Amino acid sequence: METDPLLGDVKPLKGSAWKGRFRKRVGSYRIIFTIDHQTKVIAISRIVIRSEKTYR
Repeated sequence: METDPLLGDVKPLKGSAWKGRFRKRVGSYRIIFTIDHQTKVIAISRIVIRSEKTYR
């Protein structure tokens, strides 16, 4: 993620509560993060194991 945070299985999250956030799939884990392109900072919100309750 250091060189290209959008590389791999990355998708923007939908819904007003998740606006501006992305998820990256790494095996059974999901990394929820935001990107500040001006400062080149990636802020990781959560790292969770994928389940039915992951995005609630």
